[in-house]
Amino acid sequence: MRKRSIAINAGSSVIQIIANAFMLLFLYKFLLATIGVSRVGIWSLVIATTPIVRIGNLGMAGSLVRYVAKYDALTDMSSISSAVQTAVLSGGLSSLLFMILAYPAAKIYLHILVPHGLYGISVQILPYVFIGHWISMVTTNFQAVLYGFQLISQKNIILTCDSIAYVMTSVLAVPIYGLIGLVICRLSVYCITLCATLIVLRKQLPFLPLVPRIWDKRSFKEMIRYSVNYQTIVLLGVLYDPVTKGLLSRFGSVSMVGYFEMANKVVQQMSSLFVNAYQVLVPAFANLKEVEPGAIAAAYLNSYRLLFYISLPVYSACAIAMPMVSVVLTGSYQPLFVWSGVILLGGWFFNTLGIPACAVCLGIGEMRWNVISYFVMAIANLFLGLMFAKIWGGFGVVGAWAISLAVGGMIQNISYNLKSRIGLRELFPASSRPLALFSLLGFMAGYAVCHKTSAFCRESIANGLMISCFALAIAIPLWVHPSRKEFLICLSMIVPKKSGP
Repeated sequence: MRKRSIAINAGSSVIQIIANAFMLLFLYKFLLATIGVSRVGIWSLVIATTPIVRIGNLGMAGSLVRYVAKYDALTDMSSISSAVQTAVLSGGLSSLLFMILAYPAAKIYLHILVPHGLYGISVQILPYVFIGHWISMVTTNFQAVLYGFQLISQKNIILTCDSIAYVMTSVLAVPIYGLIGLVICRLSVYCITLCATLIVLRKQLPFLPLVPRIWDKRSFKEMIRYSVNYQTIVLLGVLYDPVTKGLLSRFGSVSMVGYFEMANKVVQQMSSLFVNAYQVLVPAFANLKEVEPGAIAAAYLNSYRLLFYISLPVYSACAIAMPMVSVVLTGSYQPLFVWSGVILLGGWFFNTLGIPACAVCLGIGEMRWNVISYFVMAIANLFLGLMFAKIWGGFGVVGAWAISLAVGGMIQNISYNLKSRIGLRELFPASSRPLALFSLLGFMAGYAVCHKTSAFCRESIANGLMISCFALAIAIPLWVHPSRKEFLICLSMIVPKKSGP
């Protein structure tokens, strides 16, 4: 029953991400046609300032997932209610204070990086973006409770409706009000999403008040021990986006920031398929620690092998499809978009492989190597970005971020395997080596065919031939792979069989 619940939650997460990806593609195509790539770049730079506010949340969302799962396993609903109210009050008030303090620093950041003629609009939308981000953080704390109860399907329905509402309202508002209309739509939908989350949560916890009014010192002290490490990760993660986009603006252009933002969003949607699907394991590992800790290592290894089998062809296929995505999204082949996406996909693939190890550490509360990996990523991104930017310009900045992502994922995998006495050879499973070889060959052959045929064929035909070459290359090793049966079993758990008459 628990395996089926995990499979359903993972499947709903994948569906939610796919729906969100389509909404995102439509939105970016619409924004390019209405406000242009420069204003998309300005919007991206403003958004890059908002993660600073996350520092004030004290890591309470991560703590709630683990402690709600723990107390749910112990059927202690009173402690859950106390923990939820304490976390929301602590994180909400702390992040609100931090937002007020960080606002002047955000204006300085924009003043340095935004061209003079566009600085006014960036400062105009900044308050709306900050307030919306704060509401989103409060919502995230409540949604973390749904994660802890493993009510992830309900949370995914809310997020899907959020994406649809955001796109629909933006289509109506942006042609009239421009960029300011876009951020006001985002703020309004965040408010609606918060209300929907509270409605669903109160069905599980009917005695939970709409406005938290209990702050429990014991619950706070218990959660803050865990959240210190979690918040350190958040703090380090805050540095990634502003540093990367700041270097791109400095060594590239605002337009390049815009194309990077779109490529990065497309790639992040792809990685989110795996992050969200495997994130359901965090409460499962937390529960397993309480009832059967000896089974954690085997569960990790099985999940890693399955992830390698699925993610390798998916990331490779996405890299092959980037030229076609560029045509769909921007109307033409844009090298800045395509090659930024391909480089990022390489980094995110290796980072994605670290998800099972990260999920185990989050679930059992041992996060030292998670923190170390994020610290190395932050330092590598800054120093490699400065170094590579002077040599290769904007693409050097993108490459530095991709290398940092890859190193972060590898650190988490190596550290957990060594700690659990799992051989490092398992990081490159023997059963997946033929698939890896043919994926690489298919990728190279596909781009070679596209390059040769694009001179005398239509763009759509060249892209189709490229995708066909890749599909033919990986079809047989993908089909004969031993993990295929396990993947099909997981799918069968998501879709229930029809009962007889």
